[in-house]
Amino acid sequence: MWQATLYCYEYASSGKPGAILHRVTLSLVLLTALSLQLYPQTNAGECLNHVRSLYRKLGDPPPEGKVYAMSYTIQARVRRAGDVKNISSNVRLLMSRHRMHLLTDEMEVYQDERAVFTVLPRSRMLYVHDSNADSGQDLRKKIIGAFQDSLFSACTVLKCAGTKGDDGREKRRVVLQIHEKMKKLYGIATVAIDVDAGRQSIDQVEYTFVPGSPQEWMKVTVDDLDYDSRTSAFNTPLTSMFFDGRGAVVSKYRGYTLTDDRARKKR
Repeated sequence: MWQATLYCYEYASSGKPGAILHRVTLSLVLLTALSLQLYPQTNAGECLNHVRSLYRKLGDPPPEGKVYAMSYTIQARVRRAGDVKNISSNVRLLMSRHRMHLLTDEMEVYQDERAVFTVLPRSRMLYVHDSNADSGQDLRKKIIGAFQDSLFSACTVLKCAGTKGDDGREKRRVVLQIHEKMKKLYGIATVAIDVDAGRQSIDQVEYTFVPGSPQEWMKVTVDDLDYDSRTSAFNTPLTSMFFDGRGAVVSKYRGYTLTDDRARKKR
């Protein structure tokens, strides 16, 4: 399912999916925001090992019949054409064992086991291509594995301490400093994870990047997280959201430029 998530973030200012926008880094942000749940830890080694063990759980999709729903905000400071800009994007993610919807301010990605639909509303473009569920799962596992086996094995826990939030709830901050080799590979200098220890759920993940990186800083704030969503978004078959029974584009997307790689492959 993460194949479409990665594909989504290949979109940049060109208006076309394909311009890579820090694919791995943003994928790691999504993975972190989706599933990290931490319990109070006092030992740095235990703290790190617990985070690592939770990442391993991401290798599997949601259980059959479950839908994960999450809303979060990504804020970043990036360098573009010599200028430093602050950008922000709101993201809504719905994911089941067989389907995923990912909605951002700039684009929408819908995927099931047969097809991936990418919508660029501002450019009025619709891209369709085959979904390879197996390769998507393999890619997800490779990325998760790269992060936990490389970054988690090449970092120092700078901080793993509890505090009280303004609301009186128990909070915990885990700060990881990435070692030099992995800094060069990922461009990440530190990762700070803020959690609600009482709810045992994530509040925020903040990344700082090495000098000279296109990004200086990125923060993901989780606004809502539900591991048992009752959404009706998956009630309609995915293809029916875009094409009618005759194969014509539905009215919502008429006037969009359609690029259907499935049809191209059949020719």
